[in-house]
This record gives sequence, structure tokens and C-alpha cells, in this order.
Amino acid sequence: MEHSSLLSVCIPVYKRVEFLIKLVEKIPSTYDVNISDNGGFLIQADKIKASNIRISPSSSVLTMFENWNRAADLVTSDWFIIPGDDDIVFGDKLPQVERYIEKYPDAGIIVFGHELIDGDGKVKGEWCPSEELYLSQPHGFRPFSRGVPARWPSIVFNSKKFRETGGFDTSFKNTASDSLLMQSMSLRFPVAFIPEIMGQYRVWEDSGTSKQIMTNEWFEQIDMWIEKLSKEISANDDASKLYDMDKIQTDIVFSNQMFALSRMNKSGIGRAEKRSFINGLSRPRKLSWIDRLRLLRALYM
Repeated sequence: MEHSSLLSVCIPVYKRVEFLIKLVEKIPSTYDVNISDNGGFLIQADKIKASNIRISPSSSVLTMFENWNRAADLVTSDWFIIPGDDDIVFGDKLPQVERYIEKYPDAGIIVFGHELIDGDGKVKGEWCPSEELYLSQPHGFRPFSRGVPARWPSIVFNSKKFRETGGFDTSFKNTASDSLLMQSMSLRFPVAFIPEIMGQYRVWEDSGTSKQIMTNEWFEQIDMWIEKLSKEISANDDASKLYDMDKIQTDIVFSNQMFALSRMNKSGIGRAEKRSFINGLSRPRKLSWIDRLRLLRALYM
């Protein structure tokens, strides 16, 4: 059977075979699926054998972003989608995705919408671009200046331009590398936004992210993200004229601090401990008085 040379799916996997099976079952056999089996744990790989599926085991356990880069390295097509192993790609939408690739061949990324699902697969919400839009670089960065609302099952990468950017920055341990990659690509290459949902992104109630965001280590990673992004913008003459890095820093730090406080409030952490935690972090540089009130309210809840 002839496989698409234009588009493929690559999947970084770590142990979760049952979710991986649900993911690959949705992908038509005309699209290559490359799986980076982190640590070689797919002992049930016989359940997902198909002519279009290639499983490449790693003998050692890689860090998260090393494995995501390894999955992308397996790609031979011009474009690819890289969902998490517990996400869902709507396989019946892939021919339509190829039509948009043909429409926007110069884009670095094409961004679709996604549904948010919980651990049981129940839809909890969604995010989707409001209109079809093609933005030249570095204007495509503007929708991502406060963070990246798009999620992996609905982002289509130009393989060559992904590699030119360097892929996921492996100096990050557990956050920010994914957002930094999207922001870097939107500063360097055109971005197309398509108002159609083409996948599901799974969010776990007690995920590692929810716990890590209440730690100093998380915010050290955020500071590193901001520093790297600042250098990227400073090195781009057009971007440095368009974007206020102090405002970007404020938005990123503030949104993460508010998320951390919401998790602390749910966990029953007291006011004194919350104040001590927030006071030990870097401060947003251009916080509005309304956001200052929001932060104080979250601190004293």
C-alpha cells in the first residue's frame, strides 16, 4: 500500500501501551507511524503491528525531550504530527491536513484546534483558532507571546524547518521546551492557523505538571525559558521592534504564578507558605494594577 510522503505521525512513548493502541488505531494505514519506544518497554508491541508502523526502541531511558527529539528524528516525510502517547489524532482529518499543507507550503507550522479530554477520555473543553489565518514571520509569534494554547495532536510541523530550529531544547527537564520550540518557529517561519479541531489532548487531574508548578524548580525552568526567548527576540531585528520582552516576561511569570496559587489553594496550603513561595520567585516586571489585585486575592484566599 502506498504511504503518504507528505505527512506522517511520530509518537514518543514511555510504557503506556494501552493508550498508544487507542492512538494508532485512529491513524489510517496510508500514513507512516514512527514510534520512539523510550526504554524499550513495549512488550505488547505485537498488538500494534501494522505495515505502516515502525517501532524503534531505545535501550536506555531518555529524558522527556530527548525522546521527543528521537521520535522526530525517525520522520522521513516532509511534515509530521507528534502527539503524546496518551493523545488522539483524528485520522479521518489527515487528508484535509494534507490539503492545507499544499495550500501553505512555506509555513513552519500549521496550527489546528484540539479537544481537552480527561483520563477517561471525557471531553472537558476545547481550544481552536477563531479564523483561518496565515502570518509571516515574526508576526505568527503574537498569538503565542503569553504562552502556547495549541497542543501537540493538532500541530503540524514542517520537518526541515523543525530541524533547522534544533527541535526540543533538552536542557529543560519538565516544562517550557515545548512552548519555546513553538515560539522560536513562529519567530523564524510563517504560521498558518486553521479553525478546525483535529485531535484530543489528554489532561490528567493529578499530573506531574500540577505538582511541579508548586516548586522552585518549575520557576527556575520558567526563568530559563524567558532568558532563551529574550535572546531569540533580541537576535531578530523585526521581532525586537514588534515585541516588548518585559511585557512578555510579565505575562509568562504571572500566568504561571496564578496557576501555582490555584493548585496551592486546592491543596489547602496556608497563606504564609504561599506568600513565602511567591516572594522567593522572580517578579513580573510590568504587572498591571488589576493583575496585582488578582495575585493578592489568590494569595489571601
